[in-house]
Amino acid sequence: MIATGTCLIFIHHYILDKKISFMDWCIFILLGVSVIFAPMISQNDLMVWSYYLPYQILTLYLGFTGIFYLKNNSDLITNYPNIKSYKSLLILTIIFSFLIIIEDTIVIFSFDVYTHISLKINNRSISEDILNIIYAVSAIRYFSNQFSNFTIMEPIFKNQEQDDLELINKARISNYVFYQFSQRYNLTIREQDILEVLLQNKNNQEISDELVISIGTVKSHIHNIYQKVNVTKRSMLLRTYEEFASENSSIEEY
Repeated sequence: MIATGTCLIFIHHYILDKKISFMDWCIFILLGVSVIFAPMISQNDLMVWSYYLPYQILTLYLGFTGIFYLKNNSDLITNYPNIKSYKSLLILTIIFSFLIIIEDTIVIFSFDVYTHISLKINNRSISEDILNIIYAVSAIRYFSNQFSNFTIMEPIFKNQEQDDLELINKARISNYVFYQFSQRYNLTIREQDILEVLLQNKNNQEISDELVISIGTVKSHIHNIYQKVNVTKRSMLLRTYEEFASENSSIEEY
């Protein structure tokens, strides 16, 4: 449960490109405390219910805080189609978390039997099974889309001129290099957007206008990029990228 909760927290903040807050850690600590102390409760049904409840509190917390964050950063939904899908996933998480709590309460206290003579524990939560399936399908769709963006496709027209093919291959190589560079330096989605415009030699104001974000946000993301790539100014960043591109400018043929 702690491992799953940890993954949810880091995935949530990675997708929204936001730092883990103090309240996030408090909710996570609550989850850890429940795992340690819930088994000490003498009443078996209450023990089981107390063990699972904090995890649902965590998912509710992530759902509500995520919706609130997107409401205050509406440009994310406008600029990133995946964020719109993630918002729908957050809404489903909130709905199913409430359903899971209700179902757990009914099943654990009314149907499960905890005695020394007879032990009967029903399937804990059908609602949670459905939510996990939704998570799995969403993850498969996301990674499929990510993979397809970097998969080399056969030309649509067999008689396409050689010049057009060369332009297409250059674009593919450029996308591949950009992806590899971003992965190597662990750049977030927003930092990748900033870098992409930086590589076009645009200034901070132009970046702000194009991405519909404030100058302060632009400077903050550029500073983070500099730290990750270990450079101190834009010319060094561009030179580092060019050197990386020259070393990784080949794509394996399929």
